[in-house]
Amino acid sequence: MSKHTLIAIATLLVLGILLRVAAAQPDIKSWIDNRLLTFQRMTVTVYYPDGHGRLIPLSSTLPGNVDGPREIFHKLQNPPIHPARTLQSPLPAGTVMISDLRDDGTLTVNLSLPTGSDSKALSSDSLFALKASMLSLPQIKRVKFELHTPPIAVAAEEDDRQVVYLYNFAHQQIETVMVPTSGPSTTLQAFLDLGAQSDSQGFPSDVTVSNYRYTPLDRALNVDFSYTPSLRQLALDNPNSIRGLLVGLIATLTQFNQIQQVTLTFGQHTKLGAGQCATLIGTPQPQPLILNEAQHYGR
Repeated sequence: MSKHTLIAIATLLVLGILLRVAAAQPDIKSWIDNRLLTFQRMTVTVYYPDGHGRLIPLSSTLPGNVDGPREIFHKLQNPPIHPARTLQSPLPAGTVMISDLRDDGTLTVNLSLPTGSDSKALSSDSLFALKASMLSLPQIKRVKFELHTPPIAVAAEEDDRQVVYLYNFAHQQIETVMVPTSGPSTTLQAFLDLGAQSDSQGFPSDVTVSNYRYTPLDRALNVDFSYTPSLRQLALDNPNSIRGLLVGLIATLTQFNQIQQVTLTFGQHTKLGAGQCATLIGTPQPQPLILNEAQHYGR
């Protein structure tokens, strides 16, 4: 055995001993755990009102050792500045938040509005955006509000509307429309109906559901759609946008707890148009982690 090999083995042994000793000391162990978390990243999605009744979801990553609720609150108060798109904060300027995360995943959010502010400044859509943003944190399962106006807080906690993720071809972004509480099949129909209302945000109106099959044991949903000439032309004319459209559809269906993955098919066709989104067709897809990338929206 060479001298260099012996030195390497001895070094590893010493490091191992030091780590074991350090792990036994609470303060040192906490420091090590925190340093390790800095190398881990978590993906979060923050929802901003666009001023036209829709929420724009922006996805980004955060270091694993930060205060997630505090970071999201800061992002909500400081929407990105983009020359072609206007994103708004759902919270009045000067709003203060105190949050507490319990072991069961319940996040309690206490909001204090600036002096002189009307409690109506916090609309149901504003609190919905805040709640949806907080729920994108992996450790949060439920959001509870504490406000000076209890009825508003209760209404916000019980607001279980679903969102339909449509794709705006003109702005090249996923946008959400809030719809009344319903099951996956009804929300899927809302996706088709809302998309058909515009030539630039969904499937053509002649695309229908051919087969809908849910497997409870696997929490898997299989949806087969009709493949029409208008859908083929849409995919050919918008090769990049069609992928965003499918991602929005997958996000719409996997927002339900009972659906862990969804498989989309279009008859016997394995691709749409030129095939840019072939990887999203015919294979099980989990809930998308990234919707619109925040880095494309300015600071």
